[in-house]
Amino acid sequence: LACPACTGLEVEWRSKSGLLFFRGPGGAAASINDLLAGLRMVEFTTTSDDGAARKLTWNLGDAYYAFETGHYYRYFETSECSGTNGGCTWEEAKAACETKTVLGSQGYLMTITSAEETTIATNKLGGQSWIGATDVAVQSTWKWVTGPEGKENGNTGMDIGTGAGAAFVPATYLSKTVYNNWNAPAEPSADNYAVVSWPSGAWTTSTLAGPGVAGFACEFGMPTDTPCMSSNAFGYKFATSGACEEEKCTSSMGDCKQDPYCVWDDVKLNCTLKPCAKYPDEITCARDEDCDWNYAVSPAMCVPQPCLKYTTKDTCNADSECVYDDVDHTPAKCVPKDCNKFEKCECKKDVECYWKIDNAGTATCVDSKYGECPTLDIVSIIDGSGSMALSFGRHPNGFYALIEMLRDWVLSLPLNGEPAVVGSASKLTEKVRVAFVQFSGHPEFGASGPIIESVAVAPPGTGTAGRLSGLGSELSSDLTWHEGNYLAAGTFIAKSLEKAVSIFQSQSPGDGRTKVLLVFTDGVIQDIGDTTNAVVKLEGMGVARFGIMIRRQTQITAGDKLSEETLKKIVSSVDSEHTYNLEIDEVNTVLTGLCDPGSKWGKLIVPPIPTNQAGKHLPCMHHGNKVGCDQDPGCLWSDVLTACTDSACVAHCEEAECTPDTANHCFWDSATGECFKFKPCTYGNAAECNNDDECKWNKTGCIEKPCKHDNEQSCLVDTDTKCEWQTNEKKCIETPCQHPLEVDCSSDTACEWDADCDDHVCIKKPCTHAASA
Repeated sequence: LACPACTGLEVEWRSKSGLLFFRGPGGAAASINDLLAGLRMVEFTTTSDDGAARKLTWNLGDAYYAFETGHYYRYFETSECSGTNGGCTWEEAKAACETKTVLGSQGYLMTITSAEETTIATNKLGGQSWIGATDVAVQSTWKWVTGPEGKENGNTGMDIGTGAGAAFVPATYLSKTVYNNWNAPAEPSADNYAVVSWPSGAWTTSTLAGPGVAGFACEFGMPTDTPCMSSNAFGYKFATSGACEEEKCTSSMGDCKQDPYCVWDDVKLNCTLKPCAKYPDEITCARDEDCDWNYAVSPAMCVPQPCLKYTTKDTCNADSECVYDDVDHTPAKCVPKDCNKFEKCECKKDVECYWKIDNAGTATCVDSKYGECPTLDIVSIIDGSGSMALSFGRHPNGFYALIEMLRDWVLSLPLNGEPAVVGSASKLTEKVRVAFVQFSGHPEFGASGPIIESVAVAPPGTGTAGRLSGLGSELSSDLTWHEGNYLAAGTFIAKSLEKAVSIFQSQSPGDGRTKVLLVFTDGVIQDIGDTTNAVVKLEGMGVARFGIMIRRQTQITAGDKLSEETLKKIVSSVDSEHTYNLEIDEVNTVLTGLCDPGSKWGKLIVPPIPTNQAGKHLPCMHHGNKVGCDQDPGCLWSDVLTACTDSACVAHCEEAECTPDTANHCFWDSATGECFKFKPCTYGNAAECNNDDECKWNKTGCIEKPCKHDNEQSCLVDTDTKCEWQTNEKKCIETPCQHPLEVDCSSDTACEWDADCDDHVCIKKPCTHAASA
């Protein structure tokens, strides 16, 4: 990497680590404008002809940020250690790391717990380094004693194994062999401290003094209690104590306008922190109803919810995603649209909402996507394993991102309004209830078993205790509790499946409600062999089981495929009909499909529309063909969109608005108090029927004229009727004189029977004009 065109910057390329550093003149801080300009002018060259893809990343500060771990790393030479005699012992290196910070996070001597971190140590650090492993407490029993690993086992450290080099026996953790990269031969008894070799990445041992050790590697985890955890720290500064303080955006106008966290006030001529920018992560952002987590930008950040930009009722309601709320908010403000809060007239005017009347006659406004949702009891089992805390796409924490998506989903469902009650089945025969369970676990530490499995549900008083609930407020509280009680262990699910069995048995026992199990995971299920009994019970209860394998990146890896294969052993079949392997941003689309009879999952649980109710008014989007759409009095088929859309009549809330709308053939249904499109051609005699341009009389009675297409292409490909396009009038008409019988042809004044033709067909009369010009 190089930047020959950079101005106003000092540029340093470190070939050993593959890092390019930007600094201001003389090592001073650089302006934001100069940094951004420099990033745009970086040039990449290579002598390799392997054709492999290369990825360029950047971050602030003088440490290397690894997307694989979410941590920062920095290599220091021994001269930067306050050691004795110009050297740096292992203990002095450990102490030196603990005095250093990156974006408010305290450092520690690096722990290498994966092959990815070995790659970081060899490719990005650049020298033989002390790392945080030692056997000084018990000879030949090696532990990680720094960082979060150092807090394990009662602060004695995380076991790596016994021996070293060729004699090493690894420990196990979470049913997996603990990672190591020891180099043979076995270590001398006096060598009690670990060193990572460079450039091989192999581990060796050394005495405390570490003769020949060139430096030490510090690691910096990202804290969760400080706004400095943001990978873009433009909006923050550091106090002398090393703590993170809010920066008041005191930069100049030019820098302020380039800073995604700041806004320039043209009246006061100052730079201030943007609203919502104070929230560093998806959780805290979501708790403020005026803010949204925007992951469409990089880095993702908390921004004001977009509807707030409208200050009047008219401008707010003109945006299809917003609604002016003067009921729940004082003073009134523009908020994101929520169909569940609409009254009948508002609901009918919004094409994305649907006025649903259930079998008991109760009417509510629901999102059209859920308008034909069956009666459902859904138990959602959420993966609480440690890997869910990693970044997924542009979400810095996958677990928190999933929780917020589930919150948006569940609050848009047509919930039945019933609170969670101990051991009680639903008293309602329609709508939806949901329960949430978090799963995780690990083997007893330092041993191969037994499995210590965690099943987490929000406790009574805080949430539903894992019971089915139809109250949005209860379910939202459940999810908030899960946010604050993330298990972060291994992927063990058997006990959670038993919990799901218990929920269905006690709260949904054969009461005619469709039972659904949803499993969300991102990795291989470790105890899949222990799930058989629970799966058999769920199958015996008729529970429809679906699974979502959430992957961290766009492409599906071999690991993602293996994870999906274990998931298939829990869901309803081994085929792909009951699982998805997708990115986290696609989760809501899949969940919406549960209520869509045309989706992969919806078709398995949404009952088909009975043939004797083909004309039933449904959310128009659920009519998959023209026949069903035309029979629905609230819908209109669009040839252009090739889809069923809302009839303009449905938006009329009053009879006085409905009846005069003859252009759309509207009529007022006094029985339901709704405006529908008039079902044409119901006349009882030929005179009235033929007087209507939309109808014609035949032997079966009054029927709609065919060929009612609004474009030439649809007209000409109509396979049900012979149609022709009138170019001058831009109208599709039925090709005349298609009578198969001579008697019918002769009775049509525009036609004549062609007896000379071998096929004996009915044709148009030539020159039927009544008079000459």
